[in-house]
Amino acid sequence: MEPNTDPNPARRLITRLREFAAGLPEDERRLFLVLLAPGVVRVYDLADYADSEVTGFEHDVDLSLSTALAAALREFDVEVHGL
Repeated sequence: MEPNTDPNPARRLITRLREFAAGLPEDERRLFLVLLAPGVVRVYDLADYADSEVTGFEHDVDLSLSTALAAALREFDVEVHGL
């Protein structure tokens, strides 16, 4: 396996997760996706919130990280259905 030299850490992470998931048996891959799905939804929600004009609320998450990760997820066409 070639080292991932993408300068974008969000894209590197998604690539590594995809490679990991591809090596799992089908039943474990489905469980892994169930485990990740709520986090993907949360990232999209936080990125949408960061792009909104709502201000004044406390956050326990760095919104710039959520925005960067959401952009990479969209670039990889990662979607969650059924939650």
